[in-house]
Amino acid sequence: RRIFATGARSGFVDLTARAVVLSMGCRERTRAQIRIPGMRPAGVYTAGTAQRWVNVEGFMPGKNFVILGSGDIGMIMARRLTLEGAKVEGVMEVMPFLTGLTRNYVQCLMDFNIPLHLSHTIKRVIGRERVEAVETVQVDEKWTPIPGTERMIPCDTVLLSVGLIPVNELS
Repeated sequence: RRIFATGARSGFVDLTARAVVLSMGCRERTRAQIRIPGMRPAGVYTAGTAQRWVNVEGFMPGKNFVILGSGDIGMIMARRLTLEGAKVEGVMEVMPFLTGLTRNYVQCLMDFNIPLHLSHTIKRVIGRERVEAVETVQVDEKWTPIPGTERMIPCDTVLLSVGLIPVNELS
């Protein structure tokens, strides 16, 4: 196989190989990709972004959090934020089961009395300039909202821990 590539140090190169492995990684799903309605206020972040801010930059992105998704990074961030003095109002999971490790559920949510709401999602984000609250709703097995189960949760920050998608544009 013949490949043409460019690099900052080597410039344009002509490579011949029997196999080519593209290891491009992944990125977190964003609010737009999961289609949460509402305005686009400040305070909606991916769990990985918040993790970098808190652990590396020493920056707290909010005080009162709701986390969407029971993935490991979301649960770990629930604990980390609590240890930093924030209030995690709850973790919403659209599936009827935990998607992260049971160990993380016990050590990150149960040990810190952070509620996990299975078969729940965020119906909408409320706030113009900054998140003021979220409206959550229980869903059935087809992820259809169940009328009458809506609940308002005041918060200033929403973390999305809703999965990863491959970075495959190069291929």
